[in-house]
Amino acid sequence: MEPIVNELKPIDSRIRAIEIFEDVQEKLKEDSEFIGYKVWGNPTGSDNNKTYKLEIDNEVLWICYVSWSSSSGLGTNRKVILTSYPIEKPSIGQVLEVAFPYEFSRKFNTRLYENENIIEVRNYGRFTIGRRGLKREVFFNYLRQEGLEDEILIDADGKEYINIFRIQKDDLHCNYIKKQLVKWTNIINKFKTDQRKIYN
Repeated sequence: MEPIVNELKPIDSRIRAIEIFEDVQEKLKEDSEFIGYKVWGNPTGSDNNKTYKLEIDNEVLWICYVSWSSSSGLGTNRKVILTSYPIEKPSIGQVLEVAFPYEFSRKFNTRLYENENIIEVRNYGRFTIGRRGLKREVFFNYLRQEGLEDEILIDADGKEYINIFRIQKDDLHCNYIKKQLVKWTNIINKFKTDQRKIYN
């Protein structure tokens, strides 16, 4: 398979990252139901977060919107959409974290890119199960084994990534965003479940 290279520029702006996050959040809130305040897992701590029910194609997710700080504790450095499945436990463990970082850095797993027409929210394949960090290659090999190699893209530096969202700036559709959240929550949940079996 030939690598797919997308010529978009990295977003390295707090203002722009927040703008994109808020646009996506606004679209999702138009078609989701507020279900109350719930406790989500680390690193959101014990705070109660406004939680919404998102439904599409007979699939249901719970989502919330949070601000996270850098590991150095020097203030907020990203907005994040968290997804999980409906659960009765006191604390919700998120399956998918879609971050909108305030600065561009190759150390971040999620990075934002854009050109005149397109915004991409890219994930570079680093996930954790419990306290165990999984290497990027494990995730991308998993996608290939599952017949999902068409989801793997290659950036200008030759690094593999997936698009959580690829948004047309003048045509932001709620259903597309919802479907992407459901799709990647399902894929990553199965990936993490399979990895837990391996390590347990």
